[in-house]
Amino acid sequence: MVDFYSTEEAHKKFNADSAMKLSISLAPEDYYKNDYKYVDVLFFQKKERGFISFFCFYTDRARGNFNHYWKKIEEAFYYED
Repeated sequence: MVDFYSTEEAHKKFNADSAMKLSISLAPEDYYKNDYKYVDVLFFQKKERGFISFFCFYTDRARGNFNHYWKKIEEAFYYED
């Protein structure tokens, strides 16, 4: 599943031109360290400044409080002018 941030939201949260989040549930044979079943990837970019991909693996336990963690992840990077 892919969620796109609006242009306004991408600019406000990351000072970026565009941003999106990709959510994946891994197949059992692909679990990371046999416990991390999910991965969400945050992609964002700013013209002439580059592209960032931030991969986040998490467990069933973390999934229960995912919104809290995701807000922290969204605050981790910001393009400076």
